[in-house]
Amino acid sequence: MMACADHHPCTSQHCSHRSHGYERLGIHRHHYERTSTTPSRTHPVTAGVTHSPEVPPLIFNGDRDKSELFLDKFISYEIVNGDSWQFTTPFLKVALCLSYMNGPKIDSWARHRRLWLKAQKDAGVSMMDQSLWDDFEANFRRAYAYQDAKLTAYQN
Repeated sequence: MMACADHHPCTSQHCSHRSHGYERLGIHRHHYERTSTTPSRTHPVTAGVTHSPEVPPLIFNGDRDKSELFLDKFISYEIVNGDSWQFTTPFLKVALCLSYMNGPKIDSWARHRRLWLKAQKDAGVSMMDQSLWDDFEANFRRAYAYQDAKLTAYQN
């Protein structure tokens, strides 16, 4: 039996290690679950545990032509799951978005953003601080989404 970061033993109901994106970051389900007033969605293996609908965005591999589509799909995912803690907590929203980034064109940028996010938390910035998401989104757009607009402006 494995132990989580807070030394709770992991069990199939306590810490299923299913792919919600957080486990890759070392954050286990019991760290971010909360009771919701919305009807719960159940899974036969973990009946009674609230789950987000399985409509996450595709992995973003750093292809600038797909950056706006990635953000659109992530925002759509947020709209569908807006009452979930991972979307009402800006720190977790950034961590979740980063977990959908993988590939040689994005790995270095995503690693720097994870280190930045951890540094913000270590410096005492609240996990509820909206500027965490705002800064992350602005940096993502500068790095990946606005390149075509800059090129078009330069060419004209």
